[in-house]
Amino acid sequence: MASTARAKRARRRSPRAASSSSSPAAHRSRTQRLGFLFEGGRWDDALAAADAFIAEIAAGSPHYLEHGARIVRAQILLARDQTSDALADAARALTHAEATGEPQALNPALATSASILVLAGESERARHPAARLIQGLRTDDTLDGIAIWALEQLLDHQALTRAVEQLRQSPWRTAAEAILAHDYAQAAGIYAEIGSRPQEAFFHLRAAETLATESRRADADAQLRQALTFYRSVQATRFIREGERLLAATA
Repeated sequence: MASTARAKRARRRSPRAASSSSSPAAHRSRTQRLGFLFEGGRWDDALAAADAFIAEIAAGSPHYLEHGARIVRAQILLARDQTSDALADAARALTHAEATGEPQALNPALATSASILVLAGESERARHPAARLIQGLRTDDTLDGIAIWALEQLLDHQALTRAVEQLRQSPWRTAAEAILAHDYAQAAGIYAEIGSRPQEAFFHLRAAETLATESRRADADAQLRQALTFYRSVQATRFIREGERLLAATA
């Protein structure tokens, strides 16, 4: 089961990782690396590193950035069809972020909670973290695109648009505006430039879905193939299944 898989991953981690420094600077460096691994598509490495970090915390080395490791792990587990574990990690990330009392921890955890709940088919449960996120959004926050897409399933479109307009100008805001305009291909292109491969793939998939409904099969297939190339490389079975279903429908 999933817990057994985590134990095996922990046993496989290197001695260097197991004995790494527990200083605040070392923890911060490790969580930053987790983000780079995840965004760059090195999900096995990201998952092993997250498992090791969280295991150290559970063994008595608590750290402010625990929520960051759980956010990364939750997203990978959800994509790999380990939904219950993903939901548990998202909930733990939110609980930990709430305990910090700091928006820079809380808002990413709320965004992750809302998006994972929506993708897991728990939209009603997602409404509360979504509303909290919008109420507490700050101008210097960065919202990932999957969170924007999830929030649009839950909230008034105009209210969400106003919230996005409050964010500082950045490629992330431009991508969010493209998502709200339902120009998912543009959003995918922006995320490709940013270097966020998971976001890019998700919006190639959303673009393919939209193009298929417009009977633009060749364009839909082009978007789908880009999404599936990434998802197959990271064993994201949830999204592979969705993409292959759509691919068969457009054949």
